[in-house]
Amino acid sequence: SGLAEKLGGEGAEISIRIGEQKQAHSLGNGGHTEALAKLVEVLNAQGILNKITAIGHRVVHGGSYFSDSAVITDEIIAKVTECNVIAPLHNPANLLGIEVCTQQFPNLPQVAVFDTAFHATMPQYAALYATPRSWEKEHHVRRYGFHGTSHRYITEKTAELLDKPISDLNIICAHMGNGSSICAIKGGQSMATSMGFTPLPGLIMGTRSGDIDPALITYMAE
Repeated sequence: SGLAEKLGGEGAEISIRIGEQKQAHSLGNGGHTEALAKLVEVLNAQGILNKITAIGHRVVHGGSYFSDSAVITDEIIAKVTECNVIAPLHNPANLLGIEVCTQQFPNLPQVAVFDTAFHATMPQYAALYATPRSWEKEHHVRRYGFHGTSHRYITEKTAELLDKPISDLNIICAHMGNGSSICAIKGGQSMATSMGFTPLPGLIMGTRSGDIDPALITYMAE
């Protein structure tokens, strides 16, 4: 396991844990390319590099295109790029990670795992806002939901721990952390979730207010 931080800025570094051994490596002002190059170097020194058979990427936004994970192709990259407009903070960084991995591992298959995909099963009454339908058609405005990888894992783990088929379970799932969301899950499918068009609404979070009266914005601005 590992974590690369402050990429592209002063003090960029990557920490890598293999078993009980943890190493921290300075990257100077390096970015994704330098971080992955250092990871490749460490994995190679540990004799692990040739054991890798695929690379998985958590991609935050799949828009309305993806209801499941997907093997990455040029077509998949094009659709993820289209979603940049509704995930300008996350998707470009996700795409950069894919690009750098393609350079470092040109022969390995790569898979995109979408944070929004689990919520693609939400019925329209839960996914659509009470706004003009043209907003959805022309500007992609709808409730997408996030933390899907976590909610899906918790669903599967709950069924395992209760020793019941997922299809028999109704679950209220809470993903709690610096970002938090809840999800109503019926028979393994997301029916409603607290996050929406962006990861801002719903519960109070570390750096996000959660739901507030939208009139507060114009009131405080005035």
